[in-house]
Amino acid sequence: MWNHTRYMQGVWLLAMLLGFSSSLLAHDHRKESGREALWRQQEIAASRLERLDTLWSFRAAVDSCRRAWLRQAVADSSRLEQAALAAYQRLVQSGQGMRCRVSEIYRHLPQTITARALQRAESQMDSIYQALQQGADFQTLMTRHSDCPGTRWVEPLQMPAEWEEVVFTLPAGSCSKPFFTPQGLHIVRVWAHDSLPSYEQMRPRLMESLGPQSWQAATAASADDIKRRYDYRPDKAGIDELLRTGRTRRRLFTLDGRDYSGEEFARFAQAHPARVRRQWNDFVLRTLLACEERHIDRSHPELSQRLSAWSDSLLWQVAAHRHWGEAALSDTLGMSAFFNSHRSQFHWAEPRYRGMVLQCVNKRVAKRARKLLKALPESEWQEAVRLMLNGGDQPQVQARQHLFDRGDHPWVDHIVFKEEAPEPDVAFPVVICVGRKLKGPEQWRDAGPELRTAYRDFLRKEWREAHKVEINQEDLKTVNTQGNN
Repeated sequence: MWNHTRYMQGVWLLAMLLGFSSSLLAHDHRKESGREALWRQQEIAASRLERLDTLWSFRAAVDSCRRAWLRQAVADSSRLEQAALAAYQRLVQSGQGMRCRVSEIYRHLPQTITARALQRAESQMDSIYQALQQGADFQTLMTRHSDCPGTRWVEPLQMPAEWEEVVFTLPAGSCSKPFFTPQGLHIVRVWAHDSLPSYEQMRPRLMESLGPQSWQAATAASADDIKRRYDYRPDKAGIDELLRTGRTRRRLFTLDGRDYSGEEFARFAQAHPARVRRQWNDFVLRTLLACEERHIDRSHPELSQRLSAWSDSLLWQVAAHRHWGEAALSDTLGMSAFFNSHRSQFHWAEPRYRGMVLQCVNKRVAKRARKLLKALPESEWQEAVRLMLNGGDQPQVQARQHLFDRGDHPWVDHIVFKEEAPEPDVAFPVVICVGRKLKGPEQWRDAGPELRTAYRDFLRKEWREAHKVEINQEDLKTVNTQGNN
């Protein structure tokens, strides 16, 4: 039976793996001690015994890398450069010559989602949007409800077109309504706009986004060479019928001793909608590249060796991620226990304030709000504000709940840290803070990124101790002596 959870884990892992390529290649050039190299090779071998290299996500990453490198190897680099530069210039001229700093409340929607589950997801996102309109804190709702929390810079060509069409048109400081993309449902807050990165910075992404026509033009010369080397023989009758009618059952051509028929073209065309002539050109090019890929050890031995080293490094990252990377990000019980036993390691330079700042329409509402929140646990404050104070047609309170550092909120700075008062909001002139000042982190969530880093390092050290490589010095001397003879 198809397991959706395992499928989504695989999709996530594939995205993670594909993002490792630049760091892996950099790692290949770093010097390792003999002990480190031996330990690394031992873990790679152990990963192969665990059959991690047979995971579809791992194989898909290696296959994707092989195809990308092969395509670059046979392409005319000057033509690709011209096409990428033209794409960059179109971005600038289109008005999308910017990047955005965003936070996102995102709900993944699988392709197999039921109508009832889709309705629930839409209803929940609509409720979240209404809460935001009534003054709820975006960051708090994102932490609670988003499948992908965090704040990041996003550049053109980095996200689906449906996402970019909405987000790049939003002014800074604004929030989108819920909207769909092929990946799911989104509510996006745009914090700032910035100028588009330079062509040099965007070049790798521009190269990835080049369409089939650009690659066709860049690989034309190599395509002719591949045809000669693998004895490409076109069947004129089949090709003429295909281009005239859009279909044929005849043989189209022979390559490397194998016949390619109209049925194979039909399957390709179904997956790549376009005009018949363009589909035909794409089909031939992809078939040629697939043939070259099958013979990569012979036709591009240097590329084959590079890919082997890359896949070993990738497998090393998979092993590391499974043993300590993933746990550091998801093991909340482990992080909590680690924090409790290493509490003295985590400090703040100055006190912080855990609580809620409420900007109210008048003193009566402020008094009611203070009394209401003091009778409830902190985990229920957001919901209480939404239902009890902002349940009418007009919001009575703008509220933000957070662990505030100095500088996070001007009213917290004034009321709690005794700094200069900001200019009051005419619509919400009465401001109160409900909470308490803390000298240091009280729970693991308060420690933030420092705890995650420390816990990851702790797990990594434990892993390395468990897989410590013991080198017999006497045997090593014998090997060195033999090597010098």
